[in-house]
Amino acid sequence: MLKRLWVILGVLVVLLAGCSILPESPTIVPAAPEARVVDNPLSTLVTCPTIVCPTCPALPNITITPTVTQTATATVTITPTATRTATITQTATRTRTATPTPTRTPAPFSIQANTPLFTRNFARSESGCNWIGAAGQVFDKDGKPLTQLVVVITGPYNGKNLNLVGMTGMDSGKPYGPGAFELVIGNKPVNTVNQLKIQVFDLAGNALSEPVEFSTLADCSKNLIIINFKKK
Repeated sequence: MLKRLWVILGVLVVLLAGCSILPESPTIVPAAPEARVVDNPLSTLVTCPTIVCPTCPALPNITITPTVTQTATATVTITPTATRTATITQTATRTRTATPTPTRTPAPFSIQANTPLFTRNFARSESGCNWIGAAGQVFDKDGKPLTQLVVVITGPYNGKNLNLVGMTGMDSGKPYGPGAFELVIGNKPVNTVNQLKIQVFDLAGNALSEPVEFSTLADCSKNLIIINFKKK
C-alpha cells in the first residue's frame, strides 16, 4: 500500500513541474510610428491552474500505529487439596455364652463327730515322745467298718512337706478296732494349726470325702490323733 502511494506522489510532482508561474515570453508588437513602451508583463501574475487527475484515487489519511507486542507472564497458584481420612469406629458386641457349671455331687463320707481326738500314743508306747501320728476307722451308714479305702495326709510339718498314704484294714484291728488305719506323721510332736489335711479315696482314686484340716500339739500326752469318717 505504501509503495502505491509513493508512485502517485511522484506523478503529481512531475505534473506540477510542468506548470510555470511565469507566462510565456510576450509577443512584442512593433511600435507605431510613435514608439512607446509596453507595460511590464511581469506586473500581472499568472495563476497556475488546478490540476485535476480524474484517474488518481484520493489520498487516504494514513495513521501509522506502532504495534506493541506484549508478552504475558502467567502466574499459576496451586491450591493444595486437603485429603480427609475417615475414622471408622466399630463397636464390637460380645455375646457371652454361659458355660453351665456341673453340679458337684457331695462327697459320701464326712468326718465323724467328736473327732479329731488327741490322746497319748498307747499303741506305740515304746516310742514315747519320739512319735506322732494319726489313726482311725471309716464306717458305713450302719456303723460297720469299711476296708480297702485309701486315707491320705498332706501338708507341711516340722520342715517337711508330707504326702502320707495308708489303707483301712491294713492294721490287725488292735488297738484301733477292725478296719482301722494308722499314719506316722513324724518323730517329734510340734504345734501346727490346720496345716495338715486328711482325705478318704476309693481304690480308683475317687474322693469319698472332702479334705479335712487338723492341727497337732507339741505334747507327748497328745501325740496320737484319732480321726474317724462315716458315710452320710
